Amino acid sequence: MSLRVVRALNHVVKEVTDAVIHIAVSAGNDSKNACGQSPAPAPSDCSRF
Repeated sequence: MSLRVVRALNHVVKEVTDAVIHIAVSAGNDSKNACGQSPAPAPSDCSRF
């Protein structure tokens, strides 16, 4: 589910992880930096670990 950066989706990822629910996101599938596509830039998804 690679999307352009969508702030609402990133916000939902943050809210869910704040509730201690694990979120795993894909690293993308088109040879581009995943941080340019939601939900990867959300600060609390597991792509940061």
